[in-house]
Amino acid sequence: MVQKLSYTANSITLGTGTSRVILGADSGNLIVKDSDANTSIVEPGIGVQGQSGVSTYANSSVLPFSPISPAGSLAYTTATGTLYMSNGSGWYKISMVNTTPSITLSSTTATPTATNLTVDLTYTVTEPEGTPTTVTFANSGIATTGNVAITHTASNNHVRLVFDGTTKYEGDATVTLSVTDGVNTGTGTITITTAYYSGKNTAETAILLKAKTGVLTTAQKSIAFNGSSQYLTLPNSDVALGTGDFTIESWVYLRSRATNHNVVWNNYNSYASGAIALFAGHPNHTTSYTIAHHGLTFPSVNGGTLNYNQWDHLAVVRNGTTITMYQNGTSIGSFSSSTNLAGVGTNFHIANGGDVISTGYNHADYSNFRIVVGTAVYTGNFTPPSGVLTKTGGTYPSTNNVNTSITASHTKLLTLQGAITDSSDNSVTITNNGSVSTTPSTNSPYFYGDNNNWFDKSSSGHILTAYGDLEQLAFSPYRNNGYSVYFDGSGDYLRDDTIADINDTGGKCDNFTLEMWIYNEDDPTDSDYFVGSNNLANGANDFIFGTNRTYWNASQVGSDYGATYGKQYEWQHYVIMHETDGSSNADVITLWIDGRRVFRDTGNTRISFNNNGWAFGTEADAANMGSLGNYFNGYMYDVKFTKAALYTSTNQFIPVPTAKSTPHESANIFHGFQKPHLDFRFRNPGTIGGTAGCHPFTPFDRDDKYTTATDGGSVRLRPQGGNDYFTVASSSDFAFGTGDFTVEAWVFPEAMSVHQMIMDTCTPGATGSTAGRLALYLNPNKMAYYKPGTGTTNQSNSATMVPFSWHHCAWVRSSGTMKMYLDGNEVYSGAETYNFSLQTLTLGKDAASGGAGQARAYWSDLRIVKGTAVYTSAFTPPTEPLTAISGTVLHLPFTDFKIFDASQTLLAKSDVSVDRLAIVGDTASSSAQQHFSEATVYFDGTGDYIDTPNPIISTEDHTHEAWVYPTGGDATYKGFFASAHPSSGAGISVAKDKAIGPQGGSSDLITFNPVVPDNEWSHVVLQRQDGVHYLYRNGVLQGTSTTSIDITNTNLRLASRYADNTNRMFAGYMHDFRVSKGLARYPFVPEFIQLTTTNSTDPATTVTGSNVRVVGVYNSSNASTMSGTAASDITVALGSGTSVSTFAPYTGGGSIYMDGGAGPTTYASFTTSAQDGLFTFASSDDFGIEYYIYHDEVVASGTSHRHINTAVSGGLGFFKAGSGDPGGSNRFTVRRRGVGNDLSIPNYNTLFPPFKWHHVCVQRVSGTLTVFVNGKPVGSATGNTRTYPTGVVGFGSPDTTSDNFQGYFSNLRVVKGQGIYSANFTPSTSAFE
Repeated sequence: MVQKLSYTANSITLGTGTSRVILGADSGNLIVKDSDANTSIVEPGIGVQGQSGVSTYANSSVLPFSPISPAGSLAYTTATGTLYMSNGSGWYKISMVNTTPSITLSSTTATPTATNLTVDLTYTVTEPEGTPTTVTFANSGIATTGNVAITHTASNNHVRLVFDGTTKYEGDATVTLSVTDGVNTGTGTITITTAYYSGKNTAETAILLKAKTGVLTTAQKSIAFNGSSQYLTLPNSDVALGTGDFTIESWVYLRSRATNHNVVWNNYNSYASGAIALFAGHPNHTTSYTIAHHGLTFPSVNGGTLNYNQWDHLAVVRNGTTITMYQNGTSIGSFSSSTNLAGVGTNFHIANGGDVISTGYNHADYSNFRIVVGTAVYTGNFTPPSGVLTKTGGTYPSTNNVNTSITASHTKLLTLQGAITDSSDNSVTITNNGSVSTTPSTNSPYFYGDNNNWFDKSSSGHILTAYGDLEQLAFSPYRNNGYSVYFDGSGDYLRDDTIADINDTGGKCDNFTLEMWIYNEDDPTDSDYFVGSNNLANGANDFIFGTNRTYWNASQVGSDYGATYGKQYEWQHYVIMHETDGSSNADVITLWIDGRRVFRDTGNTRISFNNNGWAFGTEADAANMGSLGNYFNGYMYDVKFTKAALYTSTNQFIPVPTAKSTPHESANIFHGFQKPHLDFRFRNPGTIGGTAGCHPFTPFDRDDKYTTATDGGSVRLRPQGGNDYFTVASSSDFAFGTGDFTVEAWVFPEAMSVHQMIMDTCTPGATGSTAGRLALYLNPNKMAYYKPGTGTTNQSNSATMVPFSWHHCAWVRSSGTMKMYLDGNEVYSGAETYNFSLQTLTLGKDAASGGAGQARAYWSDLRIVKGTAVYTSAFTPPTEPLTAISGTVLHLPFTDFKIFDASQTLLAKSDVSVDRLAIVGDTASSSAQQHFSEATVYFDGTGDYIDTPNPIISTEDHTHEAWVYPTGGDATYKGFFASAHPSSGAGISVAKDKAIGPQGGSSDLITFNPVVPDNEWSHVVLQRQDGVHYLYRNGVLQGTSTTSIDITNTNLRLASRYADNTNRMFAGYMHDFRVSKGLARYPFVPEFIQLTTTNSTDPATTVTGSNVRVVGVYNSSNASTMSGTAASDITVALGSGTSVSTFAPYTGGGSIYMDGGAGPTTYASFTTSAQDGLFTFASSDDFGIEYYIYHDEVVASGTSHRHINTAVSGGLGFFKAGSGDPGGSNRFTVRRRGVGNDLSIPNYNTLFPPFKWHHVCVQRVSGTLTVFVNGKPVGSATGNTRTYPTGVVGFGSPDTTSDNFQGYFSNLRVVKGQGIYSANFTPSTSAFE
């Protein structure tokens, strides 16, 4: 509406009535009043009331405070761009609106494992303004949603990631959650790193040889020169060395001596002042490095050793007027020169000598070539860089004698970091001559070397100098699947004097249960004893329990059981239980082996134990220790002695543990033989017999793969009487004065006959006064320390150490009190305020007495902390590797090896004179030929090899395997690994052409056809199961052999055809050499699972569901539960003597039990017409029939026992042949009923030992009939085109009275149209873990 405005002298009226607004002027200011003309809406200097206007000020200090502006007034300050509001009494700063919302995740990482593929995370959204938000997600680096299924539930702020268990991510995949308020967006990112480690069958891994690995960055790689035409040039003017300090350095990998001169680098085209060159084999000095400096006597330096096929760090440094050459951080010569080394001619040359030495090519790989002018980067011997060089420094394990702060402008050249470009600020132009390849080589100095590196991981970075023949190993006290105790069978035992009294209040033996794992290396029928208590109150009562017999009250209980239930070279679980009802002659002794009851002996007399102690490893206790002998030979693990009857003695089966046990919460008597050290109770005098000790071999798989961060390492100071020790240069770090300190280490002694020095601060070779000295040592089996004037009196008075057991030792001074702790127990305490002022460190021997006190032990995690008493009372020893805490002045985890056994089982206890991992010659870790992105072990073929004790003995099942990449060595007979000698002892050998055994000579086992080729990777396997050897290359079976080999040779050598010489050596690369003890791995190790229409006992194998005719006999309550294409019409009829059982090869399964009784109905069968076609196969049909079977008796050699039979002439059946079989007795046969055998395989009792579940598959593929037992092809026959007709299918025995099977039958599956398994396999496509 438009109205006419009325004008007055001072105002204008807009509108009428209640809509009227009056605008007026007052002293030049605008006034606005409402319709009543009595309320000001706008007033001078204030703005709009209720809808304030904004006044502007310079800053907050000039805001109106007196009087303060009315409430609601706004003010803006230009100095800070800030808005303020008045409340009538003060000014308030106004915050900015539309801030970005944020999202906080419960975890920013997702690390699924093989056993936990689902990761759940939550998040919290923060929105300061309270504006509604929306959360969405996106992923990066995940190929398909099948690899990681992501579910986002916004209602409860939840994200679930479900992984497929196969696709691996190494931090290269993310899930990002985004939160938005409609204007701004905040994010939170989850980084994915998979840890798909199953640990399956790692318990059997006795050796897994690894080389240090890592993902190479471009800058860690190298550039290769061919030695005949390739080199680089750059302007001398850009890198002129001048008259001052300079450093020229590079990593160089010499391939061969390609020319007469082999110039590493030079700066001249003619001989004149200013010229300098470095040669790798000058014509006059063909085996050493040479520096030529014009104007000085030639050579200026001649020293070091030319190492071919390994990386060397080379540095030429002028510091002041002294020029020094260093090879791998050690000076090899120096001379004096202040000459201006500006270069002669135009160019500086790399890998060639220029015009004056135009043929001086260098056949080598170069990495990280740097020229620094104006700085001597190295001022003395140093530890070479462990990471890439930069223009201002680099990464070094130790900074001693290293200038780590280089002025960037001093770096004139930084090149050959995987590229032919300059990374310095100097921007040097580099000319490529002869077409040097610009593709970087994965040969890298940063993943290469041997085990002779010893680094202090404290911030002090002390340099260790090593002497003798030290071994650095992965063996440690932190092995995550534990330790057993090994008894050698000839005097080894452990006696427990402090075992709790197991009598009841009436003085008679109470209920008890004794459980343990046993790996017996002796004949199980020998009466060797696990436990003995053979000197009781009245001299007649006893309890002894062993491999073959158990005695109670001087009488045998039960019958001999070793031949029936005992096994050699196999872990078995034993449980023996005593229970009483309180009467004098009603005690019950029950024994179970592997969960199966062996005997239940009743009516035994109650006896009294007088707590004289128990012996482990023999039959006798205190008074008769060792006099009766019968020592156990083997491994004992996880012994649990409980004062209670834990099982029901009438149960035929009890569960077999799948993980190590825990002590009983209230009735524990003894629990041990799991840890890296013997239980504390075994350390009283006289409790150890022989050399019984801890050993890294257990029945359970690892929980995770080996890493140095979680599993540690060790050094072995050998007990052969050598001179193995370390020194550390003098440092005030080791002068403790009168203050607190802690010195700790894990020690695994191999000898206890003499005192062994751990640490000595005395000056080496000192005589006379040694005031201020501190020596910490073992004397010989007690902890001790020495200070001048006290001799050896300061030592623990109890708790002696024992050999072959890890002990944690800690020497601690706290507020003037010295304490010593052994395995966390305080064993000494005394006042000590002596001023320990000496500061030169010797580790492993007495510094002052010419080598006495030589340590003969493994050490792990030696740590020195100055100024702090880390332990002040008894403690639990560390269960994971130590770190450098505040005050740490030295930390030696001994994990700087480059070649190591990732299983951590390299025999810790064997002949102490034998090296555990002898790396001989120039054998080294290399990344020149990586495999599965891991470094490999390189052998040069001329004396390079690795020796280790052979973990396989006698007729043990085993697998020896490796990836090999031959490049040279013996042309025809190069050997990969061997325990065989040419003509003595017995062992095996695998070489380029064949497998050999038991000796070299002409003892051929199986040949490769064709031979293993050079210059490509091949996976080679020699394994033995049940006396049969199998040889594979790249998963293809080359052949089998039944040659009997009773392995006796104790040495295992890599890169040789024989274990005792250097003939017919291997040159090339080797990766993942693995030895499995007691296990043949290929083509597969069956997983005992419930079969379905698609799965398989071999995870790598699948079955087409439509081909499965039937799968059944797996339900624990109904044997007729079936699935498959023929399942709906099939039922199982149970004959007399048969029943459905809950006993099965996997938890929750079922089986059919057949008691083996005489009579034609003691079997189960398919009885209806629906079975027609089930076992009917035409001549061209492929098929597979598999099942699990368990013999509940020892099968006599001459008897016949049927697994499956089809009751019709010509019908298919599988069974043990009896004495009348045409193929001979004691054979597994595939037979056509009433017609004859289609396949007959010898040694039935070896294939099917009793009291153990076995997986069996009989299949035909393309006319080849094959039998698999426990994943191995044990026999085959070609040309099988039989037609198998229909009939009643029976388990056990369908219609006879003498061939009845006694035992359990489970999970029958019949597949028609395909075979199920293959005698070949696909080698792993990733590195072993």
